[in-house]
Amino acid sequence: LQTSFRQFTFEHLLGDYHKDGESRTALPLDAYYEEKKLVIELINKRSPKPKKGIDKGKRNTVSGITRQEQRLKYQMRKQEFLKKEEINLIEIDYSMFKVDENLRLIREEEKVKSILKNILSDFL
Repeated sequence: LQTSFRQFTFEHLLGDYHKDGESRTALPLDAYYEEKKLVIELINKRSPKPKKGIDKGKRNTVSGITRQEQRLKYQMRKQEFLKKEEINLIEIDYSMFKVDENLRLIREEEKVKSILKNILSDFL
């Protein structure tokens, strides 16, 4: 597999409007393989554990929804955009891998490679 563009953004894949009502941030994709027309996104289907202090997942954003709802909205927006652009999307859930309390991948290289080869077999 070729090297990916990490945190890649498309000009027309945008988040909600900011407080100024005019600007919007391009939504980043975890890994984009241009030649393969493939995007890989790491997702967390479980509710993330709040860090110390305020649980930002339950606080409303500028668009009037919680951060958790916004994450789901943006995930759906990415899915729709990529489908329209005929770009394959593979969403890989963190729960498939061993992670620490901060959802950082615990490096078990051979196990991780085996899981990824299985998931990406159609693109290798």
